Amino acid sequence: MVTAPVPDNPFIFELFRKKKVPIHIVRHSVKVYQVSKRLCSLMPKYLGLDFRLIEASALLHDICKIDSIKNGGDHAKKGGKFLRDLGYPQVGEIIRQHVFLDRPVSYYSGLREEIIVNYADKRVKHTQVVSLRERFEDIVVRYAKSKETEERIWKLFKESQRMEKLIFRYLPVGPEAI
Repeated sequence: MVTAPVPDNPFIFELFRKKKVPIHIVRHSVKVYQVSKRLCSLMPKYLGLDFRLIEASALLHDICKIDSIKNGGDHAKKGGKFLRDLGYPQVGEIIRQHVFLDRPVSYYSGLREEIIVNYADKRVKHTQVVSLRERFEDIVVRYAKSKETEERIWKLFKESQRMEKLIFRYLPVGPEAI
């Protein structure tokens, strides 16, 4: 297991305060953290994942969302850079990939921290744990401003289904247990 520098929860909540992250985004982030923590609690230790890294990254995944809403830009990339600049490069890499993984799921032969955080975010609609389908239906309603965007979202849904299969191959429960 790799031991990466990981910010603790008091520091994370201080970052939320300093960056003026709205409470609804904090609540969503806490729920993604809880889903990640649940997934980690079910995983065999031999997988070699850094659960602290997963949990901190899940909590911080939308740290720059309000910046992007106000000023434009990709909140995942902004969040990744923000955490790298604070001295947490692995957390930054996971945050950068919480919307889109760098590689297709078929590339991975096992689980990685960024897969868990990416998946956990895709299971949380606002503050509720929902199925992938329900989450993506909501994403289409909120973000698909063109046919091309809608097609990209549904392509990401298919990739997320592959991610779900990969994750639950290692767990003693199915997705409905989350």
